[in-house]
Amino acid sequence: MPDSSIIWAPTRPDSGGVFYRAPLGTTLPTNATSPLNALFVDHGWLGEEGITVTTERDIQKHYAFGSDLVKTTQGSYAESLQLSLLETDPDVLETVFGTGITLGVDGAGNRTVKVEHRSKQLPRSAFIVQTVDGNKTRRLVIQEGAVVEVGEIVYVHNDLLKYTITVDCYKPATGNAEAVIEYIHDAGKSAGS
Repeated sequence: MPDSSIIWAPTRPDSGGVFYRAPLGTTLPTNATSPLNALFVDHGWLGEEGITVTTERDIQKHYAFGSDLVKTTQGSYAESLQLSLLETDPDVLETVFGTGITLGVDGAGNRTVKVEHRSKQLPRSAFIVQTVDGNKTRRLVIQEGAVVEVGEIVYVHNDLLKYTITVDCYKPATGNAEAVIEYIHDAGKSAGS
């Protein structure tokens, strides 16, 4: 029987946090609702396009003599996230460009930021994506991932400056064997339904 209560239209939680990053080795959540380790840094506002999760399976179809499909094999599997960060915050800038961020203060007491657009490969980190729909919560835990692509950063007066990033997800060396774990908490829905 159809059940529209299990259809999702995800949005940001009241707390505001949707996308977080922490150093590798940070204790990861094991459910959708427990508080995150304090090392996970909230990256603030995201672009209205939300978060796109892409899974790629490289498959090969095998046919028998006479043209019938008899088997499909899988050669590789990859998962990635894409999203746009809207805030020009030191934590966001470090996620986008690496550790070449220097904070300072000018003579008037204003914060200054120096950003080195480094060519070095960005480090692997742990990432969390958290969304809600009413009293339901979804949490994606990327145990080990890296920003592998930064889209064009456009400076124009009639649009927002945003950092569109792609995060590749990797199977960790220790812990759970999967690169991405998704936890869903469906408040008010009994386990058997």
